[in-house]
Amino acid sequence: GYKLSLFRAFPNISFTLKDLNVTGVDKFEGDTLAAVKSFSLVFNLMSLLGDGGYEIRSVNVDELLVNAIVLEDGMANWDIIKESDEQVEENVADTPGANPLKVALNRFKISDGRIFYTDSQSGMAASIEELDFNLSGNLSAARSDIALDLAAGSVDLIMDKISYLTDARVGFKAEIDALTDSMKFTLRDNRFNINDIVLNLSGTAAMPGDDIDLDLIFNAPETSFKSLLSL
Repeated sequence: GYKLSLFRAFPNISFTLKDLNVTGVDKFEGDTLAAVKSFSLVFNLMSLLGDGGYEIRSVNVDELLVNAIVLEDGMANWDIIKESDEQVEENVADTPGANPLKVALNRFKISDGRIFYTDSQSGMAASIEELDFNLSGNLSAARSDIALDLAAGSVDLIMDKISYLTDARVGFKAEIDALTDSMKFTLRDNRFNINDIVLNLSGTAAMPGDDIDLDLIFNAPETSFKSLLSL
């Protein structure tokens, strides 16, 4: 079902979809690929009334479930888009009466998420549960201060039958200086933890093209035997 509200986010407008579910096809028919209890978009109300484009201000996802699977033959359950024999090219900006979509995003939030990944081809399995993710800042600006807060209550990682993480607590809080035009991100005050091990990171991450350029330095404020044993 869906709900449209003029009052919940006034002077913006809120649109919410509830109980969404995406299932697989072929070998994965009937299996859940993704599901959410509710998915909300908050629009700039004035943008809906004008002709300058629709502005999305925030996205909220509640009880997200993602279940990604790769079989031994390489077949993935997220490959669900049917191929088309015809190529349809359409320029929305040139379509009379069509308004472009502008993402003037100030917040992206996931509450109580669960993500599962099973790759039988490479012998890898990972899961993230009790995931809360909050990203805030003016993401439409050429330069923006972004606040990131991630917490996961249970993380598991198995590779080649070796368990590297079991029911681990993971968190990451950071303030990021973002140059969105050049896709360069500089870490400022931040804290990354796995159980009792805490790391501080500094440096930059950039995506000028398809590759990711990393120039990062990390240090551990505390390296006691107790914190290492927490892994």
